[in-house]
Amino acid sequence: MENGAFKEARVDFKADINDLEIVMADTFEKPKGVEAWMAGTLIVGTERAACKDLEVRFHNASLKGEGEVTGLKNPPMEIAVKVETPSVELALWKKLIVALRPYDRLGTVGLKANAKGPMEKLTTRQT
Repeated sequence: MENGAFKEARVDFKADINDLEIVMADTFEKPKGVEAWMAGTLIVGTERAACKDLEVRFHNASLKGEGEVTGLKNPPMEIAVKVETPSVELALWKKLIVALRPYDRLGTVGLKANAKGPMEKLTTRQT
């Protein structure tokens, strides 16, 4: 509240599904005990919505990021998003992805992405 008017609400969250078992026949299997959780802070106001200090962990992969959309009340809407992962060893995913089990997958994969600008001009580019 600011001067008697709603300004924004903030919620810190953590969702833990370590003990959830997921089975998709012949495709994907997540047994109980595989690390899986996410945490962060959601902020929603009359002018902006944001996720700060986002951290997601699944198996041996982790992601950190944040994002914000402004101009909710007074357009134009602007977006700013940043996410990043460290390198992830692919060989360990044989445990979860059924199709990888017959193969020796080596190597790593990572992600680093940023987006900023008017929401109406948002496009994707894959490289």
